[in-house]
Amino acid sequence: MNPMQYTNARRTIAATTALLFALGMTACDGSGSPGTGAAASSGDAHAGHDHAAHGHEGHDHAAHPGDARGTASASKDADAHSISHVKLPDGLVTRGEPSGTNVAACKASATQGETVTVVGRIGGSRMPFANDVAVFTIVDPSLKSCADGTDPDHCNTPWDYCCEDREAMKRGMATIEFADAQGVPLGFPVRGASGLEPLATVAVTGVVVEKNDAGLMVVRATKVVVR
Repeated sequence: MNPMQYTNARRTIAATTALLFALGMTACDGSGSPGTGAAASSGDAHAGHDHAAHGHEGHDHAAHPGDARGTASASKDADAHSISHVKLPDGLVTRGEPSGTNVAACKASATQGETVTVVGRIGGSRMPFANDVAVFTIVDPSLKSCADGTDPDHCNTPWDYCCEDREAMKRGMATIEFADAQGVPLGFPVRGASGLEPLATVAVTGVVVEKNDAGLMVVRATKVVVR
């Protein structure tokens, strides 16, 4: 595959952070003002993120530009042969106690090309897993999901962090991808693999393959530990 095809295949998953912040989000109360809903009163907030694999099911965020549905449609425009279809290798995702550097601290100090071990919870949008590639997003453990508030049942998709502050989310989100030996994103979803589910706490070891001032940090995983 050529460099443009690779860029389209991966960056269509990762290029929506700035757009999400520009458009804003809808809070749990449907107000359209992230961080102003019921959970916001207890310090919660919300944001967007790169790898276009996200959304807010249960909230009225049908057009959420970060949905995995966006990834599905966009990446299909790339050459079909540019996506690998190899399954996750045995031992790549294991169960255990995650340890490492929290997302926000890692983003503040990591540089592109550096190997890191970053800890976070899977989430950040209604659909934190891409539909057609092995990509998901994680959120800094210090941030509050809707399940962490005083009324955890008020939100059908608490992993979207829809009441968290957008700037805090920008600082505290990272995108995780699995790729083959040539750096091609694996062409299948990974939700459910060895405990990879929304709000699961994970420690991801891998290389920072992309990082920018818009809030994007992409880690290509070589090892994932799931609590």
